[in-house]
Amino acid sequence: MVGTVKDLCKANETVDDDSLLDRVENLQDFISNNIAPADFFANNHTTGGMQGLFDQGFERLAGKSGKCVFKLTQGMGGGKTHTVIAFGLLAASAETRLSIVPDSPFADGFGDADVVAVDGRENYPTYLWGYIAERLRKAAIFEPFYRPVASAPSPNDWQRLIGDAPVVIAFDELPTYLDNAESTSIGSSNLARVTVRAIANLMVAVAGLPRAMVIITDLTNTYQRGSALLSEALVNMEGEANRQAVDVSPVRLNTDEIYQILRKRIFASCPQPQSQEVEDVAEAYVESLKRAKAMDVVVGTPESIKERIHASYPFHPSLRDIAARFRENPGYQQTRDLITLMRLITRAVLKPGRKDAPFLIGFQHADLNDPQTVNAVRRINDALSNAIATDVASNGGAKAEALDGASGHHVVVPAATLLLMSSLSTAANPVVGLTEPELTECLVTPGSKVEGVREALDALRSKANHLHRDRDGRWYFSPTENVQAKLNALAGGYTIDVVTRTLRDKLEAMFGPTERDLYQRVLPLPSPDRIVLEQDAVLLVIIEPHQDGLNPVAQKVWEEAEYKNRLLFLTGDAGGMTDLNMAARELKAAEDVVKDIIDRQRLAEGSPQAVEARRLLEDKSAAFSTHVIETFKAVYYPQARGLRAAAVRMTFAANHYDGEEQIKKVLTDARKFRPKVDDEFDGLRTRIESDLFSAKRVPWVDVKRAAAMQQGFVMLPPRGLDHIRDQCVEVRKLWRVHPGGYVEKPPFPPDRTGVICRTRTRDETTGKTSLEVKAVHGDRVHWAPTSSVSAASPIVTGEVLDSDKVSLWFLCVDTKHTVGTEGHHETGDPVHWTGKIEVKIDPQSGATTRRMALSSIPPGAAIRFTMDDSEPASSGTPYTGPIEIGDGGCTFAAIAEREGVRSEKVTYRFPPRSGTGGGAEAPEIDPNRPAKWKARLKFRTTEDTYNAVKAAKDAQATIMGLEINVTSREDSEAFASLVMGEGLGLPASDMEGVLADLQARVPGGEVTLAAPVVSFETGTDLNGFSNAIGQAYDVKDVVQ
Repeated sequence: MVGTVKDLCKANETVDDDSLLDRVENLQDFISNNIAPADFFANNHTTGGMQGLFDQGFERLAGKSGKCVFKLTQGMGGGKTHTVIAFGLLAASAETRLSIVPDSPFADGFGDADVVAVDGRENYPTYLWGYIAERLRKAAIFEPFYRPVASAPSPNDWQRLIGDAPVVIAFDELPTYLDNAESTSIGSSNLARVTVRAIANLMVAVAGLPRAMVIITDLTNTYQRGSALLSEALVNMEGEANRQAVDVSPVRLNTDEIYQILRKRIFASCPQPQSQEVEDVAEAYVESLKRAKAMDVVVGTPESIKERIHASYPFHPSLRDIAARFRENPGYQQTRDLITLMRLITRAVLKPGRKDAPFLIGFQHADLNDPQTVNAVRRINDALSNAIATDVASNGGAKAEALDGASGHHVVVPAATLLLMSSLSTAANPVVGLTEPELTECLVTPGSKVEGVREALDALRSKANHLHRDRDGRWYFSPTENVQAKLNALAGGYTIDVVTRTLRDKLEAMFGPTERDLYQRVLPLPSPDRIVLEQDAVLLVIIEPHQDGLNPVAQKVWEEAEYKNRLLFLTGDAGGMTDLNMAARELKAAEDVVKDIIDRQRLAEGSPQAVEARRLLEDKSAAFSTHVIETFKAVYYPQARGLRAAAVRMTFAANHYDGEEQIKKVLTDARKFRPKVDDEFDGLRTRIESDLFSAKRVPWVDVKRAAAMQQGFVMLPPRGLDHIRDQCVEVRKLWRVHPGGYVEKPPFPPDRTGVICRTRTRDETTGKTSLEVKAVHGDRVHWAPTSSVSAASPIVTGEVLDSDKVSLWFLCVDTKHTVGTEGHHETGDPVHWTGKIEVKIDPQSGATTRRMALSSIPPGAAIRFTMDDSEPASSGTPYTGPIEIGDGGCTFAAIAEREGVRSEKVTYRFPPRSGTGGGAEAPEIDPNRPAKWKARLKFRTTEDTYNAVKAAKDAQATIMGLEINVTSREDSEAFASLVMGEGLGLPASDMEGVLADLQARVPGGEVTLAAPVVSFETGTDLNGFSNAIGQAYDVKDVVQ
């Protein structure tokens, strides 16, 4: 079993005793001989910097080194005073030195040295140099330098005082002394300047002595904080010292020494770093981080923490790096204040009665409700006091505490505490905060819920007022309020009307119909009087949930509705409405925050505030959608026995929510909504006939009304009923329509007889036509040239009738079934067939005359003509023989009529004669009139066919009576054809698709095309087509 810190470690007395909490030996204790060397070294770790000073200092005191000035260069609380005391204790006593550091080189190279420690926080009546002389028991030598007037001893004076014996002179907190000495005048100078000169002379002097050394603490760092005069003096002093000074860092805070110091200063007993107990803890952390790595919530290699835990135990490996961020804060005593803070944190962790003792101690365990702890943190950075009280710890009133209280887990407070501690730096452009993977690595512990860290961060960032995120993804606390704080302020100020309006708008956006095939309107949270139903539109009402199921208001509205099958209700969990209203409130606030930042403040989209606002809006949008899903879980739809509920399992697809699609799916699965009408055509038709037809023949409007009223009927897309009617009437011939909008369902009486006539062939010279005549619902067809055709008229034999008539009447009779018996078809109305009459021209031009001869096909038609482009049918002259055209130009028009059938009008333009010598005499095509070329063109190769089709497409032509054949070159029986009568035309723009379809059926086949008549919008188009295919037209074959 893995042991906790409480199981494996025992704190020393400094943790629980407030009087010892910030106990640190000071220089006066050393000067007064009040420090027991054995106790001191038992409670203090010898750092690498200390050991370096020991080795080099002992070598100097043994007379073996020229290095005589040592600078302890570290910020406040960086272990400088401790190092001076440690070195002084060892230098002053050979016995102590050989018992504590027997292996240090030159430890036995000298006896007891004289050690003089100067505390800059003290006042010295005989000045520093007089005090040093007194401590060296040679006060008389330096008396002239402080009586009657202070003056700086020279280097020679210092050498005479010190001599050849091993001597250590250590200056601690010297800048404090110099700052005070500046106000003491000495002649035209002041005590500070005289002191600086005296110390500079001392350092020059010791360079010429064999076994004397000087230790000076914190020169550079203090110089940077001194007054202008003091700064100048210190620069001069630094210049003197640099010639022989050795820099020593007492504590290397960026190494594992900080853990060794904390262990010694805080714990009375603790497992050794390489012990099995620590190994078990490290292995447990590795396993936890492996789970986190598998979930992709940490970045580093899980195994790497093992070695770091061995070095840091019982502290979390993150402690050193986080502490390093604020070590340069003004007023922060690096080692000293960190020891005090960690004593307080350890006290909280080991507090009697605490059950959740951690496996490792980290900053996340700081109890910021403890006054001493929060004061220690405020000394590091007081600017975050509001952030602590508002977001982290305030005796249960902070955001993080409230979140933990609501969840019942202690996760958010540690996360907030750790983020706060990582945000304490006050340096310029500091690194503050932690990324989510970094936070996770710090907070995941053996047996903990890995995803709990992400949940804690999500919860914290949704509520905290001072939590921010930088461009690198680090979350940090700042004195400045974040957009969440703005959101909280806005959200709290909205009236209930504003929140309700927002909720309605958002629900309408989520469930508003776009396809509109199930429901066409949506009403979110309406008052009952706003629910107005329409016969041809389904309404989805989003109704406030009720604890007993469907809201009674909704039930009453439905029961009183006329169109019960046009109403749906979306509702669900009554308990979710409170959270949903809060989510709507916060979403509205997030939208207003974004508008304020982007629109009013005009901050760039990439600015931290804008990015944070956009992220917050995304979070609140997602939270709102989640609450909607959790609240509205059921759709009520009409059935024969009343309203029925169906569960709605709403899901997101690609971060998009389509409420309409979700409800459609539910009602489709429930078989209430039938979106694919054609797929269920037969079943739907049967239901319509049985449920909606109140009689065999009914007005269609009554059918549609019944579909809206009958609650047990299905729901169809908006034109679903009309589509079924059109299919039944026009395509499948299952229903019949009657005047007044009536529709009749089967069964129907047998159809009456009829006749189908089609021209088989026509002689283009005589006009004689061969007709194919087929009986419909009968077995005998009679014909006559007039409408008086009857069962006594001649009979068509063999379904073929040859005739030179252009008007015939046919009558079909059912003689196989006796009248009145089953299967008998009543005789239908006569069918009238009309043939085609054409006017043919024969221009007859001589040297001096121009004539136009006319004829008709078939012969015998009466022809009328005009020569001024007027209408020949109404004002034409009967044709009796060739017509003189004359020399002037004219537009000639003619029609032919026979048996009541009239030909289409033909028009020709004659240009004026150009003179005796000839010129344009024959009729010509009018370029602006429509034209038909009746040339019966044939294209006998694939290449010619495609060229002709392209030319026809370019001329925007339509081919009448076309015939396309695609025939296999290998198998004459393999062919595909399209044949159309001259009464039908195919635009050339559609022919390429037709050709491709036919060729696909006969791959590699030869394509031929016959074009009996080609129609053009203008004569110009005709000319273009003629030129493109290389075939000239005869004006006789053109009709305009």
